[in-house]
Amino acid sequence: MNDKETRSFAQQLLQEVWEPFDSEAVSRFFHRDVVGWHRRADSSWQELEYDDVVKHLPWDKETNANPLFDVRDIIAEEDRF
Repeated sequence: MNDKETRSFAQQLLQEVWEPFDSEAVSRFFHRDVVGWHRRADSSWQELEYDDVVKHLPWDKETNANPLFDVRDIIAEEDRF
């Protein structure tokens, strides 16, 4: 995947999963065995699995008044996302 494809993936992920908080859309982007990392506010790291993301989206929907993201905040390069 090159840098343009990575950025396109990230934009679609934001638009289809995170902005609408659509847990059903997660499966279009990730396999069930995915593992990722989330940087907490205190700068520590938390390992996340597929179910962690799916279960968290309903909470996010209730607690976030404005789920719009600035695409400039995406870190998407040829070898990282």
